[in-house]
Amino acid sequence: MLTFVLLSFIRTVIALPTALSTDASDSTPQVGSSPATRSTSEIVWSCVTTIFACTWVAVHPNVPSINASDRELFRRRVKILAVALIAPEFAIIWAANQLRSAFRALRTLRVFNSCHWTVTHGMFLVMGGFMLTDASGKCLEVLQEQHLENLLSAGHIALRHIPESEIMDRSKGDALAKTLVLIQTAWFIAQVISRAVLHLPISELELTTLAFALLNFFTYALWWKKPLDVRYPFLVALLPSDESEVVFCPRTAEGVICTTTAERENQIRPSSCLSEAPGENDAEVSQSAPSSLTSTSLSSAHSTSLSASEMQLPDHSIVLSKYPQTARELISSRLSSFIISLWTYFFRLLGGFIMPEFNRATNVMSEEDQEYTDSVPLFYTGPPHSFLVFSSDRGMTWFSRYLFYFGSTTSEMLIGTLFGSIHCAAWAFHFPSKLEGDLWRAMSLCITAAPLAMIVGIIPAFIGRYRYLTRINPLLFVVYILARLTILVMAFVLLRDLPEGAFQEIQWTTYIPHV
Repeated sequence: MLTFVLLSFIRTVIALPTALSTDASDSTPQVGSSPATRSTSEIVWSCVTTIFACTWVAVHPNVPSINASDRELFRRRVKILAVALIAPEFAIIWAANQLRSAFRALRTLRVFNSCHWTVTHGMFLVMGGFMLTDASGKCLEVLQEQHLENLLSAGHIALRHIPESEIMDRSKGDALAKTLVLIQTAWFIAQVISRAVLHLPISELELTTLAFALLNFFTYALWWKKPLDVRYPFLVALLPSDESEVVFCPRTAEGVICTTTAERENQIRPSSCLSEAPGENDAEVSQSAPSSLTSTSLSSAHSTSLSASEMQLPDHSIVLSKYPQTARELISSRLSSFIISLWTYFFRLLGGFIMPEFNRATNVMSEEDQEYTDSVPLFYTGPPHSFLVFSSDRGMTWFSRYLFYFGSTTSEMLIGTLFGSIHCAAWAFHFPSKLEGDLWRAMSLCITAAPLAMIVGIIPAFIGRYRYLTRINPLLFVVYILARLTILVMAFVLLRDLPEGAFQEIQWTTYIPHV
């Protein structure tokens, strides 16, 4: 809410009247001086504020670590912003998987005293909003569906009645703030559609922003019941008499292994939940994303998330250097090794900031339930078994895991194709030069076709044949990122030479509240 007030104030300051030059030699027409026209700065402002609303304000992050500093919180938001700018369709899959996990948690926990739980409670559980502590206030772990069910059924905790209003009170955005974001998005969409109906030129930046705005409606609908920017979780304390007897039964690949609280204290070092001020947390929490093949192939789905310093790529140069017998083979081998070295360096450079977030926190292909003692990962979507909402069996067969993995990934790729196809609408737009027009068309085709090519790459892995085709997915992912960045840069560069009709303003859209 405060963000929109600040943006409105900045817009008002920009719109204040300024002294016009009386020099007769300055004959440059003042675009935007007429009430029926708009200036380039107004086009940029409307697009930037809409993109900001779709990538920063509209995104609902998970609950961070209670010891996270302001710097770490800012880094989290910047990572989310980077992912939302490069792959906005990813946020839809993230939100959809969290909503599915929330429904699964509701169906499981309503048999206990949690019958009053709503979708907001389920979302709050999935986002890491409940922290288990002992009587002294030491954090044991972030509660998830299965462990919360075990504790409630055994009577080790007494979960008090938490009304939905109390959870939403911790949210930084109420219904009014969310409505303002939707109004801003709807205003921009209505403006672009009106220009198309009236056959008025649309700038490339407006078309790019339109793609963000359309996807934002789906994301906001899925996250409508999720609290926004919650800083601290609810503390759920163990009953004093049962602290040493509480049994933790996570599901692992070897089966269900149960340990007591005393045994777990030898394995983990809990932190205090009662600290007055958050301090620096040097340990980087492994953070990951919902199911996606944008950064990993199906064959690597068993691997857990890695930090940037731990990310190790296979040394393909060992395979390529096969004792060349001729000078031609020697040059070819050296050149291939050099290209692969550059590729590896770029991949690690990219991975140091974004790629770790794309590792899948849910581990759908693994039978193990992950435990988090501090906070859930940045793009956490729920435990593995929560994805089959309508399944009567808690366990997931390998076929079910493959089916969900393939279905969720395919959905994400199709949404990415839809996002890219919107940019292809500028195929016949006015471009300052033929080179820029061809570059825009090529990049639009890349971000449209790359997700479809990734789907083709995972089908052989799904059926168990031609698995080598999945190796092209990391390359396609990098091509997709470069094409997205090129489109974003070009959208601003092409503002330097807009047709005259692009400055004509649609009058009726000015009556819709917007910033």
